[in-house]
Amino acid sequence: MENHHHAMLETREANLGRAMHWLNTSYTTWFNRRQGRIGPLFQGRYKAIVVDRLGWGLELSRYLHLNPARVSQLGLDKGARKAQRQGVGGRPNVQQVRERIERLRSVRWSSYRAYVGLAKPPAWLATENILTLVGGG
Repeated sequence: MENHHHAMLETREANLGRAMHWLNTSYTTWFNRRQGRIGPLFQGRYKAIVVDRLGWGLELSRYLHLNPARVSQLGLDKGARKAQRQGVGGRPNVQQVRERIERLRSVRWSSYRAYVGLAKPPAWLATENILTLVGGG
């Protein structure tokens, strides 16, 4: 995911627009200074979807965390997942599963490692909100 980012945010106030503006502007400024470049990094406005934590929170979290491994070289692209849903996709081999797990564990900016217990969650990451939905936390 080198051309976009995903985030699952919970706000106490109706300030998502301001928060996203701050996040995208701050990151763009940092990145441009570091790379010696100017101009925008992101195209267009962010996309926001209101999600009920109890209804769709777990599914959204699953989508966001598994997204880096959903590529054709690992057998999880859109076509392969569609075939699996239709019952015509084959089971992954052991090597594919290992590569998928390694990919997920290596994504630097993902909270996956904190959720599966491989890293300490940063103070701002509320893992208990999702972990309680799967019986953990």
